[in-house]
Amino acid sequence: MGLRITISICLIVAAAGNALASQRLISFQFFHKPIVSVKQGGPITVSATIDPANEVAYASVLYKAPADKFYRAAFLKKGSGDVFVGTIPAEYVVPPKIQYYITVMDTDGQTHLLFMGPDNPQGIDVGKGNIKSAEESAALEQELALFSSEDIVYSAAKHAQKAKESPSSISVITGRMIEDSGALSITDVLRTVPGLDVLQVNPSYDVVSARGYAYESNTTMLVLIDGMAADVELADLPFYELFPVPLEDIDRIEVIRGPGSALYGADAYSGVINITTKSPKDMKEGYVKVEPGFYTDQTTTDPATFYLTGLAAGHSGELSYLVSANTTKVAHWYNSELPALDDRKADMTFVYSPKEDRTLTLNFFDLSGTGVAFSTFGNILFDADEYNARMDWNAMPWRFTLYWVGMDTTVNFHMPGIPSQFTNLVSSVSGNTNTYDFNGQYTLVTGDVNRLIVGAEGLANVYSVPILTEPHTQEYRVSGYMQDEIRPVPPLIVTIGARYDYNSVTKPALSPRAAIVYDIDRANTIRLSVARAFRKPSFLEYGFQIASLAPYGFRIGNRSLDNEYVTDYELGYIVKPAKPLKITADLFYEQFRNYIDFDMTSEEYTTTTNGSNSMGGELEVEYAPVDQFSLFANYAYLIAQPLGSYSYDLSAVFPKHKINGGFTLRLFDRLTLMMWADFVSQTKRTIVNPNTTNILLQQEEQFTIDPYTTVNGQLKCAFVKNMFEAGVSFFNLFNDVHYEFPGIMWTQNNPYGAPEAFGGEEIGRRIMGWVSVKF
Repeated sequence: MGLRITISICLIVAAAGNALASQRLISFQFFHKPIVSVKQGGPITVSATIDPANEVAYASVLYKAPADKFYRAAFLKKGSGDVFVGTIPAEYVVPPKIQYYITVMDTDGQTHLLFMGPDNPQGIDVGKGNIKSAEESAALEQELALFSSEDIVYSAAKHAQKAKESPSSISVITGRMIEDSGALSITDVLRTVPGLDVLQVNPSYDVVSARGYAYESNTTMLVLIDGMAADVELADLPFYELFPVPLEDIDRIEVIRGPGSALYGADAYSGVINITTKSPKDMKEGYVKVEPGFYTDQTTTDPATFYLTGLAAGHSGELSYLVSANTTKVAHWYNSELPALDDRKADMTFVYSPKEDRTLTLNFFDLSGTGVAFSTFGNILFDADEYNARMDWNAMPWRFTLYWVGMDTTVNFHMPGIPSQFTNLVSSVSGNTNTYDFNGQYTLVTGDVNRLIVGAEGLANVYSVPILTEPHTQEYRVSGYMQDEIRPVPPLIVTIGARYDYNSVTKPALSPRAAIVYDIDRANTIRLSVARAFRKPSFLEYGFQIASLAPYGFRIGNRSLDNEYVTDYELGYIVKPAKPLKITADLFYEQFRNYIDFDMTSEEYTTTTNGSNSMGGELEVEYAPVDQFSLFANYAYLIAQPLGSYSYDLSAVFPKHKINGGFTLRLFDRLTLMMWADFVSQTKRTIVNPNTTNILLQQEEQFTIDPYTTVNGQLKCAFVKNMFEAGVSFFNLFNDVHYEFPGIMWTQNNPYGAPEAFGGEEIGRRIMGWVSVKF
């Protein structure tokens, strides 16, 4: 019986100012039978299977006697196939014991532990007849298979590191968890992350924020896909349902809670969501997946949701490719016959590796879709076509990215209180946006003591919106950043860095960060950090002025806006009291300043003196005694105090308590059941009442959102050597009907056609069946 573990090593392909460098996520399949005892008098042969072998620059076994201060190294030479073999010389094989561990250096020059480590090496008893029983060896192998590897993360410091060494609070959602969860969208699976607020306004528009401050503007989180910002530049917010990647293409999601502007620039305000897709080099198959679904209270026999996804990947010499396509149709909750989202996506990725340390990646994407969003002014019905192309070149220690995205959009505003004779002036806005981005990064590593990262970005946005007073507008950004990671002594890591962002339209910003991580012992790690981040005004806030409304004094956009700022102080603690158990705790205190609000008196966005202070914490527990069963649970607490002219209680606006918990059970290598629950405590918000509002006075109502609990999950089964899979997924299984964002049915004085949901929709139960075929 041997030891088989999977260690994910991210080879960063290109770095971005506003984004983490595009990444290749490689799953190294590692097989090694631990050596527990030998006889004195001969060398020890150490062998390991490492796949893919072409990503290994070199592998080595490091060994020493327990009393020795330093390890010696012996290279593992590549033999047949993916087998690497090395030898510990006989002169060092002396009683009573010898210790060893195995490392690999990837083709990007980063060293990673594959088996054990210098602080927890594998021990070999040396002596005549000193052989452990089969039962003891089997138990040891099982223990090592579960706990010898460390969780590896990439986003917090722009390089691979152990999760406990991260300078930020960070959570990881693996591709396996996404597949098991039954989630239909990225936001569904994000609900499991501690401290993350996920509010569904309607089936095509979700609001996501870290540690409160989840408003309809949806501008507090920076979202990256393979290192590039996924925000729609026109509104400076992410449309999660229109992301250019189906869930099946995602390899992992890393979520940073807290400011990230020191590396990622504008809008990494309350956190960063970094989505990494699967690399063509790691896939040798294709599949088709069909997912129809129903709301339990719908009045039609047609599916309320329908997903169809297809993917094909392959290799030809030094070239790998991946092609995927997806179509999605989702109905409104309040009317299952009325479409809320309808989109089609197509994606192509090519990876060319002429040498082990040289990689060229080309990606092309196309999207066409319609949906409904919600803003300060009311419902927004949009019809969008998006095209983008990206080129990444990795030649360590240099990484470069060139990126273009174009979007043609038609937006229809459904604004309450506008007299019918004026609706034609504001109802429809068409335009296009082109974004050009170039990024570069250089990494200098000095042994195990220092890692210096420097990077720069240049970005241009070109807006063309004929209805505006300035129909053609350009925005240019230039930024540079530096991060130095210092290890003065082995248990201590000091990270310091800063980024400067210049903008041709809005004000510049400096974003510093400092963190200290101290590894008390193998089971306890503590982190202290302070960081500053900013949110720049979006084009909607600074440049959106409709020409037909200008004579009436309705300006909307304001070019004199300042940036919003947040300063964050954190204390983090990770403990592993027992090897199958991991507990993570984070405490934070945050100061938010310079809020941007819409002033109904001046009828434009303004920078206010309002702000807030908030504090709270997150507690996360993970327990995985065996590969077939795992548990997770987390709790988040938040209180917020408004500053300035705000008169309402922010602690009532954002949920004070959030609890998640669930389990995954795998049986007979065929059946998988995952169930998890999400609890959110009561909140109170105000929303404009569209039935009573008029152009002179907005009538607002306070909306109480009662506590709600959703139970979600999936049961799936594999057939015929895993070629076929079928399953049933469910959301809100026990039908706890609830709002997550305030909403009112607009039935009166609606010139756009009544009724329609204004704001949030009441959410019920969704059941889906699905089948997939691999080929």
